[in-house]
Amino acid sequence: MGAMLALSCLVAGGAGAAVSWNSTLTPHFEIFHQNAFLPTGLPLEVEDIHERLRMDMGYFPQGPAERINLYLYKDRQSYAEGRFAPPPWSNGISFYSRRVVAVYDQPSEKKLLAVIAHETTHLLFESWWAEGSRQNPPDWLNEGLAMVEEAPPEQIGHSDWYEAMAALPKSDTLDLKRLMSLSPTADLHDRRARVSAWYVQSYSLVYFLLRKHSPLQFKSLCKDLRDGVEVEKALWLVYHYRSYRQLQEAWLAWLSGLNPRRVAGALGG
Repeated sequence: MGAMLALSCLVAGGAGAAVSWNSTLTPHFEIFHQNAFLPTGLPLEVEDIHERLRMDMGYFPQGPAERINLYLYKDRQSYAEGRFAPPPWSNGISFYSRRVVAVYDQPSEKKLLAVIAHETTHLLFESWWAEGSRQNPPDWLNEGLAMVEEAPPEQIGHSDWYEAMAALPKSDTLDLKRLMSLSPTADLHDRRARVSAWYVQSYSLVYFLLRKHSPLQFKSLCKDLRDGVEVEKALWLVYHYRSYRQLQEAWLAWLSGLNPRRVAGALGG
């Protein structure tokens, strides 16, 4: 990796205010940070994330070669009041057309890196999707993939999402056709328990389709959906599941084999 270059710059902060930012260049990111210094090791960590996503999502073209602009706000309030007007409850936001990821510093380095990986996945996946479709990717697929990519494959068993998936009550899962039709913000915004269940199920379904099948199958499914193929037909063409119900049965059978106690033990719980 090339040497990092520290710069300083002045960019618009939000609500018309000018905020002084510092800037650090890495091969694939320009990191704008409000604090004078970045968390120790962050430039190397974000490059590791980029390399992992490049390897893990290499079947999706990665878009333009220019750096991703990563904005690291000093705290949640600065982030919520910043120039990108994110939902105040969010941990991060991305804009593929502007090559921007915006997050705020977290007490936990693990959490910060997971949020950066999540939003960078959105940026790369949505950029690829936009090349072939006027529609946005379906929420379950977009969010599920971003959650799966929060942790490296070798650490996936230590992911909070994986732990939640293993403990998911099988009798309380949404019908997959309904799951795929819902937007967590538009349809479930006032039902916190249902929002949480939707996210865990979306994570679990994408994990099953991506990690328990061939990555090329997952890429083919995404391409078919991007090209406008109806979900049930795409599931048959790619995975040979004849219906939503057959996929749900296979997914739940696999899910039933996960041992929540074993996962909790691996996590130190």
